[in-house]
This record gives sequence, C-alpha cells and structure tokens, in this order.
Amino acid sequence: MVVSVTITEVAMPDTYPRGRTLRQRTTGNPLDPSDGTASLIKPGELVDVVELTPLTLPDRRTYNLLIGHVWDRIDEDVEHAIPKSMLRGTHKSNDRLGPTIRRLMAAQVEVRIVRDGKRYLRRIQLLGAVDRPEDEDEDGNVYYRFPAELREIIQRSDIFARLQTEVLFCFTSKYALALYEMVQKRGNLKYKHVEEFGTDEMRGLLGVPPGRLTEFADLRRKALIPAVEEVNAFSSFMVQLDATRHGRKVVKLRLIWFAKDEQGLKAAYCEVQKHKAGRKARTGGTVERLAGPAGELNDNPV
Repeated sequence: MVVSVTITEVAMPDTYPRGRTLRQRTTGNPLDPSDGTASLIKPGELVDVVELTPLTLPDRRTYNLLIGHVWDRIDEDVEHAIPKSMLRGTHKSNDRLGPTIRRLMAAQVEVRIVRDGKRYLRRIQLLGAVDRPEDEDEDGNVYYRFPAELREIIQRSDIFARLQTEVLFCFTSKYALALYEMVQKRGNLKYKHVEEFGTDEMRGLLGVPPGRLTEFADLRRKALIPAVEEVNAFSSFMVQLDATRHGRKVVKLRLIWFAKDEQGLKAAYCEVQKHKAGRKARTGGTVERLAGPAGELNDNPV
C-alpha cells in the first residue's frame, strides 16, 4: 500500500527545531469517545493525504488514536504501548485491529523537501515496527514506533488540525472523516475561507479508491453528499462545495468553510449526543448546492 502526501517544500537542516504543532496539547482523554472534552492534535502534513491504496474508516480513526495516545512524546525515539481495548473505540471486538495495523504498516507517504538546493520527494512510512498479541481475541498491549523520518516532519510542523474525539466516532463515512480533518486544519485561518481542488485531487484527498466513482454524478452521490452532510451535522464548521465546469465537465471543486454561530454549535452538540438511530434522516438535506459556471446553481445538490 502506498499513500502519497505533498507538503510545503522545506529545506532540510541538520537539526529540527520544535515547531508550533508540537506545542499544542491534547484535552481530556483523547482516546475516549464518551469524553465530551477530549481532543487530539494531528499535524497538517498528515491531513491532506492522497491514498493510492485507500485506508478504511477504522484505519484512519485508529491512526488518529495512535497519534493522540502518545502526543506528548511523539517526537521521541521510543517504543509506545497502548492497550488493544483502547483502539476498539465503540467496536466490541478485536477483529478489525489486525487488518488495520497491517494496512497502516504498509502505508507510506511522500513529502516534498529541498536538499542541496534541489527538489526531492522523500518517501516515509506511517508506522514503524509493531508488536501485537498473536491471538486476535486476546487482550493486551500493542507496541509501536513512529519512524525517525516521520518524527522529523512532525517536529518541524507548524500547521495542525484539532480533532474532537467524540466527533471522530460519529462519522459513518471515511470521506466525511477526511473532509472533517481538512476543514479542521484550515478552519482557524484568519484570511482564508476558500480553497480550490481539482476533482481528481479531491478524490485522492477523500480516499476514493482508484478507478471508483470516476463519473462526477457518482462521486457527488456516494462521496461528496455523505461527507458534507456529516461534517455539517457534527463539526463546528459549515462546509460548502461548489463546482467549476468547463463545458459539461466538472473540473474543479471549491471548498468553502465558515464557523457556526451559537445556534449552529448547539445543534451540532445535540446531534453528537443523540443515538445513531435515525441520524441519517436528521442530517440529510444540509448540503449546499454545487455552483456551475458564473455561480449559477446546478439543479442537483452536491
């Protein structure tokens, strides 16, 4: 499995000064979805990830928990330990954990760097060595490391997303979790509330499998609608996606985000606290319609 991500080009120094991201602190218990105060930090370089072999929703969520559990020491060259039970979240068994760990160990990222005045692509792994009980049903610790090259990138990171743990466990779509992370990374920018992406780029950032949802109508129905509806329902931001067309073809997607007012925040909090039963019906219909040429609204929502 290969995952590719592009970050701002950075000259590689001999030492890596501690960046702004590592100075952020988690809140509450970042692994407990029932703790309404819990949040974790994810470096921006690990948010806009283009997956060549897509990870699943549990994979993405588990990786966030592995980061959050050891955040205060994530840049240290040490082995970390986490109980298997803490990685189950709201799932009641360990059956997903083995395949998830294998996919995360196989995943790689590529980052752009400047070395000796030239541009390079550096490929690194998401996880280093992992030890877990051989018996999938047996409880115990999972021991894991983050590779040195990844720790160096995290160490110099200055852009981050703060993710609310209880919100992470509300999402039923991996596309929604990816979009949530993208918005949380960008949400606190003072002078930027819009960003454009090519349609293929957005497919990659959302983790759409290669060769799937190649028609925009399918992408809209199966990825964009679920993602925007869930982010609008659970997060502290409202999200809109507008389409830019060249003739009949959608060539770009414009992501727009803005903070919710007090009423919107209360509605999101109430929805997060409610039982999942009936949630799809409650959260439907929140998507803004995609805009066509010259801002003309399309007949179909996202």
